[in-house]
Amino acid sequence: LDATYEAVDVAFRPGDLFVLFTDGVIERENEAGEQFSERRLRAACQRAFAGGATAVRDAVVNALNDFAGSRSAGDDITLVAELQLSKQS
Repeated sequence: LDATYEAVDVAFRPGDLFVLFTDGVIERENEAGEQFSERRLRAACQRAFAGGATAVRDAVVNALNDFAGSRSAGDDITLVAELQLSKQS
């Protein structure tokens, strides 16, 4: 598999939230075969944003579990949430 990667610089400001996730998060299916989707991920992040990165992580995990019901994950699920607290040096 040939892949090309591009390095970019991103400036984060205090209060910015960075969420990194694998496709297993948004492709998690419920019992009807419907995928969790970026829309649901974004909504879970927005609801919990005021509580910080840990609250966002917990909200996404809870939303995923509620959405999937008894259906097990068919792929790995990785989620990282980072909140920028102070100005970068």
